[in-house]
Amino acid sequence: MAIGIINSTQKMCNTNYINTDYLSKSAFTQRYVKEEIMLVNKLNANGEIKRNSIDGISVSFSQLNQKEVVDYQVHAEEEHLEIFFELNGSKSYEANDRRERGLETLNGRYSFFYYPVIDGTLTFVPQKQQFKAVDIDLTISFINRLFCGDLEIMGHFGKNIINKKDSVFARNETITPRMMLILQELSENELTGILKKAYIESKTIELLLLIIKQQEDNSCDYSLPFLSKEDVEKLYYAREIISDNIENPYSIRELARITGLNEFKLKKGFREKFNTTVFNYLFEIRMNHGKSIILDEDKSIGEVALIVGYKNPAHFTTAFRRYFGFSPSELRKGKIS
Repeated sequence: MAIGIINSTQKMCNTNYINTDYLSKSAFTQRYVKEEIMLVNKLNANGEIKRNSIDGISVSFSQLNQKEVVDYQVHAEEEHLEIFFELNGSKSYEANDRRERGLETLNGRYSFFYYPVIDGTLTFVPQKQQFKAVDIDLTISFINRLFCGDLEIMGHFGKNIINKKDSVFARNETITPRMMLILQELSENELTGILKKAYIESKTIELLLLIIKQQEDNSCDYSLPFLSKEDVEKLYYAREIISDNIENPYSIRELARITGLNEFKLKKGFREKFNTTVFNYLFEIRMNHGKSIILDEDKSIGEVALIVGYKNPAHFTTAFRRYFGFSPSELRKGKIS
């Protein structure tokens, strides 16, 4: 369900949900990559959508200023396989026949799903009047080619694709720091031609493998002997709280109180479940968010430091260099090779 401004009476083809009545569009087709930029300018939304398409994969980056919640009726007869990453705001889809549970993707989360037919209502909810997302549309032939025709490697999800049944592989899962970094790399990709095609394909495959690995890990959530099912859910809640409060993070004691976990379960459970400590996770989130701001926004290094929770810009610069191997100013000046 690619982001866009949708006409309720529009029949949509090739999972392109952009109604060109609402925007201006420019396209440039290389030999291997089709690049499109769509400028949205309406009362309820304005901004930019960039899309890169290669054989089997279409990646769209949406940044919209959106003042209010909007609903659209959507319909498409074609099979639809998509990974949707919600970076700012949220989105939900409800089928008109309501035979299946609706699909909601909240802020900082993603969903990976398959629908043989799209017929229902899309609801877009901004956060602080902004909507930012990345969606990756895949063809069935691409997935078949990737897995050598063995779609059952994805369990029931793969079987449902074969049998053309609605299915969700990952529902409203947390975007990990590694996934976020890959999304940034895709957005910043300045290669051309066959190199760009190879880059888009390799990064998409990397995301798919991370998603599959995350689902495998989730299936083993409750094998940790000291954690109950409820404890694991609280750990995911703790991780979400950390991601949403990087400027003024909670202490371990405060985080334990908010989530209802004791400090032992919070610290040990977090390490066992996510293969990192609470503080290292916060550090990764801060560094990657800082990098994104430096690349995407016109802010001073001092302003970026404050946004990610560093009162002293020098401390932020030191931490940034330790994490990435180069300084914020070197990144901004384009000195990174």
